[in-house]
Amino acid sequence: MKIHSALKEFAETYDRTAIQSIEDISRDIALANNKTKIKVFTIKEGFDVFSEFLNGYANYKIELIGKEDKKPQSLIVDHTKSYIKEQLFNECDILYGDLPLFIEGYVNGVKSLTGVVDDVTKKMMEAGVDEESVSSINEFMDTFIDRLHESFNPTMNHILWASGYNSRTALRKKEIKELKPVFL
Repeated sequence: MKIHSALKEFAETYDRTAIQSIEDISRDIALANNKTKIKVFTIKEGFDVFSEFLNGYANYKIELIGKEDKKPQSLIVDHTKSYIKEQLFNECDILYGDLPLFIEGYVNGVKSLTGVVDDVTKKMMEAGVDEESVSSINEFMDTFIDRLHESFNPTMNHILWASGYNSRTALRKKEIKELKPVFL
């Protein structure tokens, strides 16, 4: 499952300096006084809704044990994937001062969701839910993580440009390239 490597990828992609630049811009007095906002997406709500869905899905499948499921599993999977891709994360504006909370929402959301997936999977397997229904959780999670990164990566890029991190990094790379050896 992609969720198990999400935090590792986050740490590899966004170094300490990048996160510090976000912390620094969140404390900018001018931005705070003007209540300047930046466009992001509803990250915490997305994680909360998806966690709630996973628990509901598990309860639904457990209740159906011994009964005939009127909905084919392929239909449930298709509808869930469609819902995740189209409706789970919505754009919103937040104050620059709340940027660290946005980043924290990603990290805490991934940690929390990892626990939810493990709990739900264990609960379903102990109840005797069919393997196809249990393995669908992996499909849901991978679709969720893909959709999360489709929103998160461009948003982080935008935030890092706003903080000045990307421009400083680009200038450093340019300076390194322009260094010419001098022979005496």
